[in-house]
Amino acid sequence: MTGGSFALTEAERLRVEHIDELVARGAPAVDELIAALSEQSWTVRRSVIGGLAALGDEAVGPLCAWLRTHRSEEHAIAAAVDALSASVGSETNRHVMELATDANPAVVADAAAILGRRHAHDAIGLLERLLSHPDDNVAVAATEAIGAIGGAAAVDTLIGVLQRREFFRTLPAIQVLGRSADPRAVAPLASLLSDDTFRIEAARALGRTGSAQAIVPITSLLAHGGDAMTRLVASSLADLITRAHWIGSAMPVEATLRAVATPALSRFIQSLHGADDSERAAIAVVLGKIGDASTVSALARMLEEPALARSASAAIQDIGRDHEDALTEALGSGETATRIAILPIVGARRSARRVRALLADEDPEVRARACE
Repeated sequence: MTGGSFALTEAERLRVEHIDELVARGAPAVDELIAALSEQSWTVRRSVIGGLAALGDEAVGPLCAWLRTHRSEEHAIAAAVDALSASVGSETNRHVMELATDANPAVVADAAAILGRRHAHDAIGLLERLLSHPDDNVAVAATEAIGAIGGAAAVDTLIGVLQRREFFRTLPAIQVLGRSADPRAVAPLASLLSDDTFRIEAARALGRTGSAQAIVPITSLLAHGGDAMTRLVASSLADLITRAHWIGSAMPVEATLRAVATPALSRFIQSLHGADDSERAAIAVVLGKIGDASTVSALARMLEEPALARSASAAIQDIGRDHEDALTEALGSGETATRIAILPIVGARRSARRVRALLADEDPEVRARACE
């Protein structure tokens, strides 16, 4: 293999060639292929996975039997799960659903994961029953599988899990519902914001929905905490904005955000103090959507920090688009650092007079930036 990030060793090349020969032999070679799932080389193991998946029904039964009875190294188990997940066999779902009745919870959890990855709609009823399995790992696997399969029935089922408020079952349901992009998930997730146990995860999940309906519940947390809570709100809102752009709902989200969160502008600015870089980047995203000229100086201080410069610059430009005179006003700031930081991103003709005036600024760096 050339031109890539890695190359096969000679030994690996020979093993892959042997795997190809086994696959060509079909059913008689399945046991040997399954034994090769324990290969230490991921490159070789990937060939085994692809071969077993391509053999379809010829390999499905033996793979399921191996998962029930052998289950050797973890990497071999993961490879068997991969092979069944990708299998082209028409009977794969049926065999894996039978696997889900095993007495070993680890086997059942593997079966649930496979069904989810296969988007096996015919397994929804089985997976719903597994949500009540006595083993938490099985319930988590079933939750994630239902989320992967998706659909209205899946969302209804996971909302039911939320209502039980059983810690190890509710947490994964929160995460899956947050990724569902289904507006019906917003109200059930919002109901968890009053619960100390689930508040943080529920707020984050609401952010992942990308829904304008989630903004009021998220910002309601501002009434119940200090700077730490404000930073959580900002992180959730920043995620929501990003998700909204991805799913094409940015305009209603940003309009709702400005209407709801602008009164808390000073809270967000204050929460920059003591925040880590990821939190400050999130706050910058929010400030870019709800800020005005008074916000620019706080963002300008972040422009000299490499980890934050891009977020701060984007936020300042967002403010400049919504408030035409914001950057011009910032150039007149009494803070030298703000003038220095703002000059490189000022591009509007209306700022030309202010920039020319800075050519006579008392600070040499300001004069140099104005010349540029």
